[in-house]
Amino acid sequence: MLEHLGTFQDGGLLNNNPVEMARWESQHIWPDKSEPDFVLSVGTGTVKPTPAWTAIGPRSPVRDGFMRRLYDTFMRSLDGERAWKEVNNSLSATSRARYHRLNLQLKGAEPCIDDVSVMSPLKEQAESFIRSSAEAQLVRDSLYASMFYFELDDVPRFDGDAYVCVGHIFCRLDLDRRGREALYGRLASTSSFFLVGGRPVPCVQTVPKCVPPFKRRIQFTVQALAEELYISIRGITTRPRTISGLPTSAEDLLRRQDLSAPFGRVDHACAQKTLPRIPSKRRIEEVE
Repeated sequence: MLEHLGTFQDGGLLNNNPVEMARWESQHIWPDKSEPDFVLSVGTGTVKPTPAWTAIGPRSPVRDGFMRRLYDTFMRSLDGERAWKEVNNSLSATSRARYHRLNLQLKGAEPCIDDVSVMSPLKEQAESFIRSSAEAQLVRDSLYASMFYFELDDVPRFDGDAYVCVGHIFCRLDLDRRGREALYGRLASTSSFFLVGGRPVPCVQTVPKCVPPFKRRIQFTVQALAEELYISIRGITTRPRTISGLPTSAEDLLRRQDLSAPFGRVDHACAQKTLPRIPSKRRIEEVE
């Protein structure tokens, strides 16, 4: 109850783990994307479930009565870990690699919500979990990989045997100079590289003095425009991770970037350089 505002209830009573709602909303915001690049579900701690065999024993009207079973059903509906398992079980093996869950296994019983004395121990336990958890490392790898995306420079050119694709890998983060310096330094110190069709391409050779926004030119060939493209990054990540928006096909990239639009691009930008101006003297001679 808040003065002048009224009574509020915990939204967790209906969606204690809103990952399914987030998936539904994502599909409506980006209907062209079948799956998100990265999903992270963060829990508030969980306790080890009590084995079912411990409840075996003489029946009790208190333990086995209708009100008790109704209460247990309600409490299970608030279990965010249970909701996560249901979502995870519905995913394909390919999609499951993009979904992550961080939830701390509490030591002992779950503390009361108003017990402030456990805040410091819980903080230390959470920090230790983030530093040592294998799942936390997977989350970091996915975050690093999702920073980068690929764009074609032009319509792929067919050279008689295959389509030659030329484009750039960009970083989606709007970094200031210090942020760009840190990014270049991190990529250089970890000897990071992109895997383009199985071929390693260094992310950076040297850190540029002017420290521009990250941009790496790559070129590769595909046998057909419908062939799926795979570009992953390694070095800054502990294992190869696919960058944002991939895998997809060159055909799909052409459609999304409007490179093959007959009347120009949707953002009205010029895809080609403007022609040089004709000198005024030459223009007069042509008029005469």
